[in-house]
Amino acid sequence: MGLFSNNVVLQHSSSSRLVSQYRPIADWAEWQKAFCIYEAIFTEYFPAKSEELKVYQMHIQDLALSFCWTTVNNYDRLFRHGLAEGLYQSWIEIDPILYNSHFNFSSAIPPREKQISQPEKQKTTQMVCKNYNADKCKWGSKCRWAHRCTTCNILGHPMTYCHGGKPNN
Repeated sequence: MGLFSNNVVLQHSSSSRLVSQYRPIADWAEWQKAFCIYEAIFTEYFPAKSEELKVYQMHIQDLALSFCWTTVNNYDRLFRHGLAEGLYQSWIEIDPILYNSHFNFSSAIPPREKQISQPEKQKTTQMVCKNYNADKCKWGSKCRWAHRCTTCNILGHPMTYCHGGKPNN
C-alpha cells in the first residue's frame, strides 16, 4: 500500500491497481474518518505500526485544534508523501523543517469558542444528520445538520465507526 502521485495505490506482488483519486479533505472529522479506514487496512499488513498510527492521529488532532485546517492538512499530506518516499522511517518522526515551515504563531487560530460563528454554534444544537451516521453525507462541513454519533453523541465519527464512547483497542 502506498501513495503515488496523489492517488492511493494498493500493491500486491508486482501488480498494483488504482483505488481512488485524490480529493481534498474538508475538515478534521473527514480526515479522521478516512484515517481510521486507512489505519484498519494498514495495520492488517503491518500490525506493529498500530501504536505509531495512533500517536500520529493524536498529533494531527492536536494540530487541528491549534491551527487552521488547511495548514494542518497540507502538513499531513507532505509528511505522508515523505514517509512513502522513505524520507522518514516512522509515523512518529517529526521533521523540524517541515513542521516549522507550516506552524508558527502567525498561523495559530484563536480558541475554539471565539472561532465558531453563531450559525455554527446553533448547528450543534440541531438534529443529527442521518446521512452522516449512515456514512453517506455528501455535504461534509457545509451540512446543516449536526455531524455527531447517534450512539454515543460524540462529534467526530458516525455511528458506523462507534465504539460506544470507549477507546478503540
